[in-house]
Amino acid sequence: MNLTQTHAAGEVLKLAIESSSAESLMDLLHKTVPAGLRYAASQSRLRQIIEIAARSSSARQAHHSRMMEVEDTLAQAYAARLRKASGNAIRPCIFAGITLSAMSAAMVSWFTGEHKTLAASAKQVFSDLARALRQDEIRASRSGSEQASR
Repeated sequence: MNLTQTHAAGEVLKLAIESSSAESLMDLLHKTVPAGLRYAASQSRLRQIIEIAARSSSARQAHHSRMMEVEDTLAQAYAARLRKASGNAIRPCIFAGITLSAMSAAMVSWFTGEHKTLAASAKQVFSDLARALRQDEIRASRSGSEQASR
Protein backbone atom coordinates (compact mmCIF):
# COMPACT_ATOMS: atom_id res chain seq x y z
CA MET A 1 0.00 0.00 0.00
CA ASN A 2 1.20 3.48 -0.74
CA LEU A 3 0.85 6.36 1.72
CA THR A 4 -2.53 7.44 0.35
CA GLN A 5 -3.90 3.91 0.60
CA THR A 6 -2.47 3.52 4.10
CA HIS A 7 -4.14 6.75 5.22
CA ALA A 8 -7.40 5.63 3.58
CA ALA A 9 -7.19 2.26 5.37
CA GLY A 10 -6.83 4.07 8.68
CA GLU A 11 -9.83 6.24 7.89
CA VAL A 12 -11.94 3.22 6.91
CA LEU A 13 -11.12 1.50 10.19
CA LYS A 14 -11.71 4.70 12.18
CA LEU A 15 -15.10 5.17 10.53
CA ALA A 16 -16.00 1.55 11.31
CA ILE A 17 -15.25 2.19 14.98
CA GLU A 18 -17.05 5.52 15.10
CA SER A 19 -20.18 4.34 13.28
CA SER A 20 -20.60 0.96 14.97
CA SER A 21 -23.38 0.38 17.46
CA ALA A 22 -21.38 -2.42 19.09
CA GLU A 23 -21.64 -2.34 22.87
CA SER A 24 -18.45 -4.18 23.80
CA LEU A 25 -14.90 -3.86 22.57
CA MET A 26 -14.97 -7.46 21.33
CA ASP A 27 -18.13 -6.76 19.33
CA LEU A 28 -16.49 -3.64 17.99
CA LEU A 29 -13.45 -5.67 16.97
CA HIS A 30 -15.78 -8.09 15.13
CA LYS A 31 -17.17 -5.12 13.15
CA THR A 32 -13.90 -3.31 12.54
CA VAL A 33 -11.73 -6.14 11.20
CA PRO A 34 -14.19 -7.10 8.42
CA ALA A 35 -14.49 -3.44 7.41
CA GLY A 36 -10.72 -3.25 7.07
CA LEU A 37 -10.62 -6.51 5.14
CA ARG A 38 -13.32 -5.29 2.75
CA TYR A 39 -11.22 -2.19 2.11
CA ALA A 40 -8.09 -4.30 1.55
CA ALA A 41 -9.99 -6.60 -0.83
CA SER A 42 -11.09 -3.57 -2.85
CA GLN A 43 -7.45 -2.81 -3.66
CA SER A 44 -6.79 -4.25 -7.11
CA ARG A 45 -3.16 -5.09 -6.33
CA LEU A 46 -3.69 -6.81 -2.96
CA ARG A 47 -2.30 -10.21 -4.04
CA GLN A 48 0.67 -8.56 -5.75
CA ILE A 49 1.45 -6.50 -2.64
CA ILE A 50 1.31 -9.60 -0.43
CA GLU A 51 3.55 -11.53 -2.86
CA ILE A 52 6.15 -8.75 -2.81
CA ALA A 53 6.02 -8.52 0.99
CA ALA A 54 6.41 -12.29 1.26
CA ARG A 55 9.62 -12.17 -0.80
CA SER A 56 11.16 -8.95 0.48
CA SER A 57 11.98 -8.10 4.08
CA SER A 58 12.53 -4.45 3.14
CA ALA A 59 9.02 -4.33 1.61
CA ARG A 60 7.60 -5.84 4.83
CA GLN A 61 9.50 -3.28 6.91
CA ALA A 62 8.19 -0.43 4.76
CA HIS A 63 4.65 -1.76 5.13
CA HIS A 64 4.99 -2.12 8.91
CA SER A 65 6.39 1.40 9.10
CA ARG A 66 3.34 2.82 7.31
CA MET A 67 0.97 0.74 9.44
CA MET A 68 2.17 2.55 12.57
CA GLU A 69 0.11 5.54 11.44
CA VAL A 70 -2.93 3.31 11.04
CA GLU A 71 -2.35 1.83 14.51
CA ASP A 72 -2.21 5.34 16.01
CA THR A 73 -5.46 6.28 14.23
CA LEU A 74 -7.09 3.11 15.53
CA ALA A 75 -5.91 3.69 19.10
CA GLN A 76 -7.36 7.20 19.03
CA ALA A 77 -10.67 5.91 17.66
CA TYR A 78 -10.89 3.16 20.28
CA ALA A 79 -10.00 5.72 22.99
CA ALA A 80 -12.79 8.00 21.82
CA ARG A 81 -15.21 5.07 22.08
CA LEU A 82 -14.03 4.38 25.60
CA ARG A 83 -14.32 8.11 26.42
CA LYS A 84 -12.24 7.61 29.58
CA ALA A 85 -8.90 6.81 28.04
CA SER A 86 -6.52 8.92 26.03
CA GLY A 87 -5.07 7.81 22.69
CA ASN A 88 -2.02 6.55 24.60
CA ALA A 89 -3.88 4.47 27.19
CA ILE A 90 -3.23 0.73 27.19
CA ARG A 91 -6.65 -0.71 26.21
CA PRO A 92 -7.06 1.34 23.03
CA CYS A 93 -3.49 0.47 22.04
CA ILE A 94 -4.09 -3.23 22.69
CA PHE A 95 -7.24 -3.25 20.59
CA ALA A 96 -5.55 -1.31 17.79
CA GLY A 97 -2.81 -3.92 17.71
CA ILE A 98 -5.29 -6.80 17.85
CA THR A 99 -7.27 -5.26 14.99
CA LEU A 100 -4.22 -5.05 12.74
CA SER A 101 -2.92 -8.47 13.80
CA ALA A 102 -6.29 -10.10 13.12
CA MET A 103 -6.46 -8.44 9.71
CA SER A 104 -2.92 -9.54 8.88
CA ALA A 105 -3.53 -13.13 9.99
CA ALA A 106 -6.77 -13.26 7.98
CA MET A 107 -5.03 -11.95 4.86
CA VAL A 108 -2.19 -14.47 5.17
CA SER A 109 -4.66 -17.31 5.70
CA TRP A 110 -6.64 -16.22 2.63
CA PHE A 111 -3.53 -15.63 0.52
CA THR A 112 -2.06 -19.05 1.28
CA GLY A 113 -5.36 -20.71 0.32
CA GLU A 114 -6.36 -21.85 3.79
CA HIS A 115 -9.67 -20.02 3.26
CA LYS A 116 -11.39 -19.02 0.03
CA THR A 117 -12.61 -15.65 1.29
CA LEU A 118 -11.30 -12.99 3.62
CA ALA A 119 -14.58 -13.19 5.57
CA ALA A 120 -14.11 -16.91 6.23
CA SER A 121 -10.51 -16.30 7.15
CA ALA A 122 -11.47 -13.55 9.62
CA LYS A 123 -14.08 -15.83 11.19
CA GLN A 124 -11.38 -18.45 11.77
CA VAL A 125 -9.00 -15.87 13.25
CA PHE A 126 -11.66 -14.78 15.75
CA SER A 127 -12.46 -18.40 16.59
CA ASP A 128 -8.78 -19.19 17.19
CA LEU A 129 -8.34 -16.05 19.29
CA ALA A 130 -11.38 -16.83 21.44
CA ARG A 131 -10.22 -20.42 21.94
CA ALA A 132 -6.72 -19.28 22.95
CA LEU A 133 -8.11 -16.75 25.43
CA ARG A 134 -10.45 -19.35 26.96
CA GLN A 135 -7.57 -21.80 27.38
CA ASP A 136 -5.53 -19.12 29.14
CA GLU A 137 -8.48 -18.36 31.45
CA ILE A 138 -8.81 -22.05 32.31
CA ARG A 139 -5.08 -22.33 33.05
CA ALA A 140 -5.17 -19.18 35.17
CA SER A 141 -8.16 -20.41 37.19
CA ARG A 142 -6.49 -23.81 37.73
CA SER A 143 -3.28 -22.14 38.80
CA GLY A 144 -5.19 -19.94 41.23
CA SER A 145 -7.01 -22.97 42.67
CA GLU A 146 -3.74 -24.86 43.12
CA GLN A 147 -2.12 -21.91 44.89
CA ALA A 148 -5.12 -21.47 47.17
CA SER A 149 -5.01 -25.11 48.25
CA ARG A 150 -1.35 -24.92 49.31
